[in-house]
Amino acid sequence: MFDNVRSLWSFALELYDADGVQEACLALQDEYGANVNLLLFGAWMAVTRGVAFTGDDAQSAQALVRDWDQEIVRPLRAVRRKLKTGPAPAPPPATETLRNAIKDAELSSERISLAVLEAHAVAWPAPARAAPNALETNLQRVLELTASPDGVRQAAPLLAAIAGAIARH
Repeated sequence: MFDNVRSLWSFALELYDADGVQEACLALQDEYGANVNLLLFGAWMAVTRGVAFTGDDAQSAQALVRDWDQEIVRPLRAVRRKLKTGPAPAPPPATETLRNAIKDAELSSERISLAVLEAHAVAWPAPARAAPNALETNLQRVLELTASPDGVRQAAPLLAAIAGAIARH
């Protein structure tokens, strides 16, 4: 599945579409505050480059997209979600066109975030060999940015769902 994937965007789309990944990512986002784009970036770095993050690596990646995420991506997501239930005249059908336009804008904003992260990876030194457990390490390091140690332990099955989708392909 991911053998011919070169760009982070392509990888993110394929992974997010794999069985159970969307649900796991959304649960990690909603329950633990995880940045899904950072999770996808961490997975991509592990799968395509064999890179295992340190805590500093995860923090530097987060710093690159923090303001964009907080000021653009999250507000778009909040408006899109709000339009599912209200305020009047929402929910659909009257506001469905607007909701879809916001959904498209949210997706575009996430693509920009992934492009920033991918550009950051260009200067990343390639390891001499793939790090063992790089995928699990990167997913955990990203989650540690927003979740408590107990939260990271509780979220282990969600991280495993992402890693498992990659392993199946």
